[in-house]
Amino acid sequence: ELLMRMTLDSIGKVGFGTDINTLSPQLPDNEFARAFDAANTIVTMRFLDPLWRIKRFFQVGSEALLNQSIKFLDDFTYAMIRKRKAEIEEARANGMKYK
Repeated sequence: ELLMRMTLDSIGKVGFGTDINTLSPQLPDNEFARAFDAANTIVTMRFLDPLWRIKRFFQVGSEALLNQSIKFLDDFTYAMIRKRKAEIEEARANGMKYK
């Protein structure tokens, strides 16, 4: 659990430039970590579930949860991209070089 949290925080910091806060002192339940873990588990379990395509078609069971998890992860990721783009545009507008 701690290694997963450390990995998510590291990826968040390096990849998105933001702290996901999964390693804060209280070890809070983190929605990003929950969605990431659920998506990872469900995709892995598809190897054992011959009916996953039917579940995906009807959006029921684990495939409905996968859809919700991926939507959350997409929303988070695109929000970070928009934020970084806005920071770059602001820096350029102020005449600073931005890397």
